[in-house]
Amino acid sequence: MSIRAVSKTITDSGALGLRDNMSIEGRMNDELEIDWTACDLVERVRGKMGGRPVIKGTRIEPETVLVDEEYGWTPEQTHVSFPTLPLDTIEKIRAFAHKHQLTP
Repeated sequence: MSIRAVSKTITDSGALGLRDNMSIEGRMNDELEIDWTACDLVERVRGKMGGRPVIKGTRIEPETVLVDEEYGWTPEQTHVSFPTLPLDTIEKIRAFAHKHQLTP
């Protein structure tokens, strides 16, 4: 089963910031949720990205890294798209998600 991450903390508007055009309802039924609170690379800051989880020091949601992985992108390809995001951070976000996936 592939990983489709949806933050456990969806904002009131329901915005997920995902990079594809699937509806939220369609995605919620077949996705695995990731609880990012235990990841030391991710933070939630009130007023930053609507309080959604982001990779520390950025405005990049960790789900973005996972969606790239689902599309078959290598960590290096994701790094090209987000050059301020270190390659080792991309790899650690992916590893955390694989280790901490929750069932829907």
